[in-house]
Amino acid sequence: MKAIQVLLTAASTELGQRLIHSLVNDKRVARIVALIEPKCYPNARLLSHRKLSYEPIDLIHERAIKQFIFGPKCRGLTHLVHLAMHRDALLSGRRYHRLNVEALRQLFQLAEDHPSLSHFIFRSWSEIYELHSYLPNILDEEHPIDYSARRPQWLRDRVAADQFLCAKLGVSPLKVKILRCADCLAPGYGSQLYAFLHSLPCLVPLGYDPVVNVLSPDDLTDALLRACFFPGEGVFAIPGRDSMPLSELMERCHRAAVPLPDPVLQWADRLKQKLARSTFCYEISRGLFHYGGVMTGAKAEQLLGYRASHPIDWPLLNEQLR
Repeated sequence: MKAIQVLLTAASTELGQRLIHSLVNDKRVARIVALIEPKCYPNARLLSHRKLSYEPIDLIHERAIKQFIFGPKCRGLTHLVHLAMHRDALLSGRRYHRLNVEALRQLFQLAEDHPSLSHFIFRSWSEIYELHSYLPNILDEEHPIDYSARRPQWLRDRVAADQFLCAKLGVSPLKVKILRCADCLAPGYGSQLYAFLHSLPCLVPLGYDPVVNVLSPDDLTDALLRACFFPGEGVFAIPGRDSMPLSELMERCHRAAVPLPDPVLQWADRLKQKLARSTFCYEISRGLFHYGGVMTGAKAEQLLGYRASHPIDWPLLNEQLR
């Protein structure tokens, strides 16, 4: 197999750096061009390697992106791995939509016209699934998507990005791989469950104890790496190894639940966001906190060879939550 050359967005994030570490140590990867925000460059914490070059690019500047993609530094690239999305659930407005959705659309359209790019890999989110009492809580790639216009922008933007790429499956010259990943329970990954556990007090709906599934950073990185070398395309549900009731998750993290009726909980959550600047948004996780949801991962195991094998490092997580 010919060595691949990767263009990676959001390279300065925790996930970006972890994926870069895996890519530079893989003999099947010849070169990595890593896009970072201009304010992150230079930064001593960024991994350095002879295969790797960093480029400070603001993804919402359309002209700069177009000039860069068709410039000499992107010549010969074969794979584009797109990770860039705002992780803070409380941020909303035009600027954030431009990064979450419009930058994705532009990058994809430029990649279609690029002479050597042939694969587009996108980290999507399990939160886009609709969770309700009349729907199964075992989720696969065909499970209904939550299209509600009343949902927070954080969620609407992720639905829009995912569905834009779904519409390109089979009709684009690019091989499109969409990984709908379970909640990656670690700081810096945009995890709503981590934000929930980090923001005290932990408010839960009265009378519910749903089963949740959490993904470790190692398994998330492994799934993305496997997608890079998968020759086909498709949508893949990426579960984590650990599934448990929410009460058990809180017990493992030494958190006490404060049960409240749903209308009171919604009001209390908005108040907590204002007073404590909590990045947890109950409206995003309301379906999960009532009905639960666990993805099967059968398709990812069959085609990508992915199988969740790294449990959450609970002592490390508790240290991070302090």
